[in-house]
Amino acid sequence: MALITCPECGKEVSDKAKMCPNCGYPINDPTVPDVKNNICVFKGQRYDLTEVLEYIEKTYDENGYCVDPKTPAYFALKRIIPTIGCDTNELLGYLARYRKVPDFNFIPTGDPDKYRLVKPKDYDPNFNIHKAFEEEQKKLIPKCPKCGCTSITTGSRGYSLFTGFLGSGKTVNRCGNCGYKWNPGK
Repeated sequence: MALITCPECGKEVSDKAKMCPNCGYPINDPTVPDVKNNICVFKGQRYDLTEVLEYIEKTYDENGYCVDPKTPAYFALKRIIPTIGCDTNELLGYLARYRKVPDFNFIPTGDPDKYRLVKPKDYDPNFNIHKAFEEEQKKLIPKCPKCGCTSITTGSRGYSLFTGFLGSGKTVNRCGNCGYKWNPGK
């Protein structure tokens, strides 16, 4: 056990303590960000974003827009927080606007332009990228053209006594609800 100096009150505190017994400042709490040292808490995990903030100072203008098309801050953030996914732009927007890490546990809202000073012309504050993605995925689910049912099976066409085996190798979709058959390309 070693003694360290509390950054808030200057008293000596154990390095194992979660908070300073004198002032209550969090010392080793993993859910509390450290803005002075560029330690961000993203979804409950701590990350050092010093490198990203340095890139932002070099490549972003005062409105929070990137002037370098290579956007090294974007790729640095993706490397530091590999689980960030499609929420990269929202956190970058915060960092570019305030030029510091958030002093709270950053949980994205799904609005990539929320923290921009100058909003795009088509900006919608109620837009949620996660909901939009789910809606697009629902559009990709195949439906029966006759009844709209999603209970579809795919199989071969079969043969008939009239045409024999001609066309029997073709694939057709069949609706499980109404029995309608159609070619998958239509």
